[in-house]
Amino acid sequence: MSANGTIGKLPSVSVVLVTKGHHKDAEAAVASILESPYPGDSLEIVVVEETEEPKPIVESKVKYHTIPVRNLGVGYARNQGVSHAMGDVIVFTDDDCIVDKDWLKEIVRPLVENADAEATAGAVLVPKCGLIGQCENILGFPGGGLKYIHRSAGKIIPMDTFSTCNCAVRRYLRNVSFRFSEKFMYAGEDELLSRAISAKSPILYNPEAKVIHKPRDSFIGVFKWFVRRGQARVEMLQHEEYRKDLLLSMLYTSQLLRLLLVVVCCLVFDMPVGGVLAALLLLYYLSVIWRHVWALTHNSGWLVLCVLPLVKATMDAGMDVGIARTLIAGETFYEKNNDAKRSG
Repeated sequence: MSANGTIGKLPSVSVVLVTKGHHKDAEAAVASILESPYPGDSLEIVVVEETEEPKPIVESKVKYHTIPVRNLGVGYARNQGVSHAMGDVIVFTDDDCIVDKDWLKEIVRPLVENADAEATAGAVLVPKCGLIGQCENILGFPGGGLKYIHRSAGKIIPMDTFSTCNCAVRRYLRNVSFRFSEKFMYAGEDELLSRAISAKSPILYNPEAKVIHKPRDSFIGVFKWFVRRGQARVEMLQHEEYRKDLLLSMLYTSQLLRLLLVVVCCLVFDMPVGGVLAALLLLYYLSVIWRHVWALTHNSGWLVLCVLPLVKATMDAGMDVGIARTLIAGETFYEKNNDAKRSG
């Protein structure tokens, strides 16, 4: 960065945005990107829409592509976008995001200033919304949310992973193949790629690279979202290098298993199940509030903190249900995906 605070020579960038069933949202996302002061000759936006009814976004900087509705997963769609991208840096955001005016400059800043960095991540905020949506952001969803912003303390810091709602990757990676796994239906393709990158070189998080992401903002919306995240956890077990850590994480973080363990212990030691559960639930409620009291420094009120444990419990329950449902179903998306490709 120069002495006056400006960034050095900006690289050419391709912003890849994939969408399915949310064309209006995609148009709004593209419009927010086009408001960026990023040099016009260094910017292109690659939109990949899974649809049978193409509706091209007619802008000079937009390359609009469609893929047929075959439910091959978001990893497949992102790879299609990457294949059409020509920029030196490939930037990703979601169709339900609105980007900050200076987002593009800030998301590439760490790459300009650090030759060894291969990828960056940015801050994910929520628009004005209800208590549940604010809780989602405090708890770090999606993309680290307010939790990562607080952790960074306004500085660029290293991270292990990124979320494709707000990240950038050098087009020519030195040590990792730039390709998203196509074995996922629900999520996880970005985590696999980012972990592969961070094992070789740093992923730098810049809290000034901001996007606004729509929250679920309802208990049922949060629950369904985390059911899908739980299903994605099971899909990741296909990758042997992460299997042990994932299994341990599933066992350690499962609230259902913890609940069953408490009940078993109560029965074995002849303790009142109801009384013990009530005491532990109260302890859980207070501990969640205590661990997130830092949110008060980010203009979150006490009322939000009081709702926070309920949202956290909803997330945990959805995750457990998603994991259980996928394990019981048996067939993985990878198997279904291969069937779809063969039939297509």
